[in-house]
Amino acid sequence: MAARKNTKTRTPRAEALDLNPRHLWLAALGAVVAARRSAAGAIHEAGLRTRLASADARDAVRKLNAEARAGIETLSDRVQPLLCPVGRTVQAGIAPIAQRVGIQLGPQHTARRKAAPKATPKAARRTVRKSAPARRSKRAG
Repeated sequence: MAARKNTKTRTPRAEALDLNPRHLWLAALGAVVAARRSAAGAIHEAGLRTRLASADARDAVRKLNAEARAGIETLSDRVQPLLCPVGRTVQAGIAPIAQRVGIQLGPQHTARRKAAPKATPKAARRTVRKSAPARRSKRAG
């Protein structure tokens, strides 16, 4: 059996570079480029987040507006029947005084009417179109 050498061989080390102004310049340039890229990415991401936040805010305002309108309409529907008799009473009391002075009042205050039902969509009203041969036979006949 052959004897084996038990010593570890050293890995060759790279020689230390001499620092000169060119090396410092390139390192600084690399750092500037890396900082610029990360800043551009951060600005882009901030812009995206701003747009998303703005869209969320617009959506929230739109929902709040719809809820407020619905609340006002239901409140108006509840209060209107109570106010109509009061309006009629006030108008009836003012009418003789307005006639003496010469002011002509508008029509009597009446109860609010319900909105007319919505019309059916055009698609539902549309008639079925006849095929071309059926139209020709009708013209010829």
